Amino acid sequence: MLSELAILYIGANNFSGSLPPELGNLSNLEQLCMGTLRLSSPLPSELGGLLTLNLHDSRLHGKLVKS
Repeated sequence: MLSELAILYIGANNFSGSLPPELGNLSNLEQLCMGTLRLSSPLPSELGGLLTLNLHDSRLHGKLVKS
């Protein structure tokens, strides 16, 4: 099940649009790598509980507040 997902790598792809706030529903997610994404959107505030967040060379913007 996705609820058990601890590490998610979605970098270096051609996604468009914005990141879904449902990423915050992944309660066991500890590491999220979004390097070289070409999305132009704010960071969902639901991602504030991550231990590791890699945004290297991404166009995301906004303020991430740890929950």
